[in-house]
Amino acid sequence: FDEKKAVPAPVVATANGLTYFTENGKAIAAAGNYPAGNKLQLSAPMADPNYQGNRVMPKSWFFNGQAGTTAGSRVRLYFSHDEVMAWLSAIPCDTCQRKRSPYDLAVYRYAGPDALVNASITDNTPGFVTTFPPAAFDLVPYESGYYAELPAEAYGEFYIGLDENGSGFNFTAERQEGADIVLLHWDLASISGISHFEVERAPKTEGNLVFEKIGTSQALVNELDYRFRDIRIKTPGSWHYRIKIIYENGDTRYSPLRTISFETKIIAKLYPNPSTDGKVSLLLQNTEGKKVDLALYDPGGRLLWRQALQPIAQQQLVPLVAGDGRLPNGVYVLKISTGTEKLAIQLVISRN
Repeated sequence: FDEKKAVPAPVVATANGLTYFTENGKAIAAAGNYPAGNKLQLSAPMADPNYQGNRVMPKSWFFNGQAGTTAGSRVRLYFSHDEVMAWLSAIPCDTCQRKRSPYDLAVYRYAGPDALVNASITDNTPGFVTTFPPAAFDLVPYESGYYAELPAEAYGEFYIGLDENGSGFNFTAERQEGADIVLLHWDLASISGISHFEVERAPKTEGNLVFEKIGTSQALVNELDYRFRDIRIKTPGSWHYRIKIIYENGDTRYSPLRTISFETKIIAKLYPNPSTDGKVSLLLQNTEGKKVDLALYDPGGRLLWRQALQPIAQQQLVPLVAGDGRLPNGVYVLKISTGTEKLAIQLVISRN
């Protein structure tokens, strides 16, 4: 729904375990574990689209009622590609290295007292704000736009905008060689206003992520570098990690997710396959935290090229160009190795 108007009473329906909110047949929001009696409203246009120093889209979603159950809760916020691109183009960035996109946006949630959950930012009290930076939630293409899916209860005010105050926080995760241990490291530009950090972990799953706290680190004066060793890993399996940053005023911010895999089997998909020109994409899974070597061989077994991928903390989509797009027709072999695991995929070049 991208009309520039408020929607005080959207149409409500339930399907596939979610409660959907629409207006004129267009999606506004959806929620899982939706508390009975809660009410959603869409506020647009906003008079001052600025949230805690971050520029946000001139609309907000707000749920009145009660917070409900945390476990398994999720919220989807829908918006169109045209509206977000029009908004981004109106606030150009002269220092940006590339053009900003919807995938650069963060989500802000204010979950204060119900009487202060409304269409206004000015009456929000400190201590109830959670910030989800771009890598802390899923942005999913949907029809002519997107929906942002958050691991949050359907309660409070939600805003989508730029994460202009969140720079300077770096978070990495990697496997310790030769052991079932994950090493986490984070550093930041300033410790000002931060009380402590909580390390959270969730098993990788196709369903809702359920995070548990596995450790706490106090914020120390003049200390900008922090580490944590997770030695309680059950293998095989894959795990998501994030850092929850708790400020002295009670506000929270989440780090991007980092994923580590202890699965023994590599999953790889190459497409399009067959290919007409050798320009393909390789989707890799269960390689999180591992160094990956790629090698392409021609039909006669001759090595054509080799490429090394550094350890990553998520599944990755790797664009490949075999033979500068001019390979002859035939069946080629792409060999994938992580040191302990190996996999070979046939690549068919056919211009017929």
